Amino acid sequence: MFPRGARVGAPGEDQMIAGIPNRDQGRWSTLLGVLGIAVLTVTAGLSGMAEFLRHGRALAPLSVLTGGLRVFRTSAAWSVLAPLALAGIAGSVIAAGLAAPVTADGTS
Repeated sequence: MFPRGARVGAPGEDQMIAGIPNRDQGRWSTLLGVLGIAVLTVTAGLSGMAEFLRHGRALAPLSVLTGGLRVFRTSAAWSVLAPLALAGIAGSVIAAGLAAPVTADGTS
């Protein structure tokens, strides 16, 4: 009795099957990571706007005395951009540390 169909494959195909779950899981990780970064960005923006509403009355007289928007821009940089940049740098260092065993040469 013969099988119902012929098995056709490419050379080396059996060695690539083990990588398919890793590829699919990597795609999910990328999707969830992008969604997480989008949520963090929206949260940081809303938090920044709330900080400006809270500190706006205190910064207004100082900005009048200095004669420009430099005070508001400096406050924005320190209250929004600095924590966001620090979180991005810390996240990159931690991600590189977690990925090092997987990406090292000679490991499987």
